[in-house]
Amino acid sequence: MKRATTRSPLPLLVASMVLSLVLAEIIVRITGVGPSIQVVFEENYQLSDNPLLEYELRPNSSYDGVEINSAGFRDREYPKHKPPGVFRIAAIGDSVTFGLWVPQRASFPRQLEVLLNDGAALGVRVEVLDFGVTGYNITQSVERLRTLALDYEPDLVLYGYVLNDPQADSLEGNTLRDLRSFEQRQFSEQLGRGAMRIAYHSRLFTLAALWVRQWGRPDASYARDTLTGNLVDRSDDNKVPVAARGDAGGAAVEAGDSTGRYFRRLHTQPESRRRFVDGITDLAELSRAVDVPVVVAIFPLFLSLDDYPLADVHDFVRTTSLDRGLRVVDLLPAYVAANAANAANRTLSVDFMHPSVYGHRIAARELARALRDSVR
Repeated sequence: MKRATTRSPLPLLVASMVLSLVLAEIIVRITGVGPSIQVVFEENYQLSDNPLLEYELRPNSSYDGVEINSAGFRDREYPKHKPPGVFRIAAIGDSVTFGLWVPQRASFPRQLEVLLNDGAALGVRVEVLDFGVTGYNITQSVERLRTLALDYEPDLVLYGYVLNDPQADSLEGNTLRDLRSFEQRQFSEQLGRGAMRIAYHSRLFTLAALWVRQWGRPDASYARDTLTGNLVDRSDDNKVPVAARGDAGGAAVEAGDSTGRYFRRLHTQPESRRRFVDGITDLAELSRAVDVPVVVAIFPLFLSLDDYPLADVHDFVRTTSLDRGLRVVDLLPAYVAANAANAANRTLSVDFMHPSVYGHRIAARELARALRDSVR
C-alpha cells in the first residue's frame, strides 16, 4: 500500500505573496496613492554631507532619461578650468532651472546657450552650465553656487527664481530623509545598499516607508507649515494648511488657492521673508566677493496669466534684488505676452509651476535678449 505524500505549501505561498505584491504595486501606480514625486523612487538624488544643501544630485547617475554628470549636475561634462574664448554662465535654482518634466536639451539653460551662440555674432562661445536641483530653496541654491558652480569659473551667474524659493524645506529632502531613516531602522541589517536601491523603485515600498514614519507623528488635525518648519493647527484660518509630507505649494493650489495666497505668505510671513532677504543678501555678497555679476530671473506661477495675482510679489523680489546690486529680469511680461499671442494654443506649462518645452523657450528667448550685451 502506497503512502500518501503531501506537497509543501511553501512554494504556493511564496508565489501567492509575490503575485499579491505585484498586483499591489500595479494598483498603487494606477490609482496614484503612492508617492508621485520622482525623487522617491529614482537614483538621481542622495543625501549630502553639507547640512545647508541637505541633499544633492548623485554623480554619474541616470534614471528615466535624466543624466547626471560626474560632477553631480544635469549637464554634459565640463573641465573646471574655462577654455580660452569661452563665456560661462552658471545657472542655479530649483526644478525649473533643472528642467523637471522636460528633456535636458529643452530646459531654458540649454535653449539659452543655443540662442546666445546662434550665428556666433558675439565673438565668443557661450556655455550655460545647469546647476539646478529639484526642490532647492534660496539658501540651498546659493550654497550650491558657493560649493560647486564657482569652481567652474563662471563669468555670470543666472538665478532662476521661483516664488516657492523661501520655503523652509522640500518634499524631496523630506522624502530622502524618511527613506534613509526607514532603511537604517528597519532594513539595514537585512538588505544591502544595492537591494535598497532596487526597493526605492517601488512606489509600494516608498509608500510603506512613509507610512511607517507617520506612526510617531502628531494628530492629523495638524500640518507642517513649510514657511517655518513648525506644526500648525489646521483649524487656524490665518494659516495655510499643508500636507505634512507633501509639497506645500502644490497642496495649497490643489485645495483651491487660485490666487497664490500661500506664495504671497512666503514673502510676507516674517521667518520665510527673512530667509528670502538673507538669501538674496548672501548672493549679492558672494557676487561682490568673487567679482562675478548675478542676474535674478523671476519666473511667474502659471495660475492666471490673464489676470496675474502675484505681480506685487514680483515687485518685492525685484526691488530687494536691485537694492543689493543684483540685476533682475522679470519674465512675467514675456509670459503674459506669449499667452495673449498664442494663436496656436501651445501649452506654456506642465503644471502651475513648471514650464513646458514651449514655456522654457519663452524664458530662454527673453533671457537671451536681456543678456546678449553682457556676453563679452
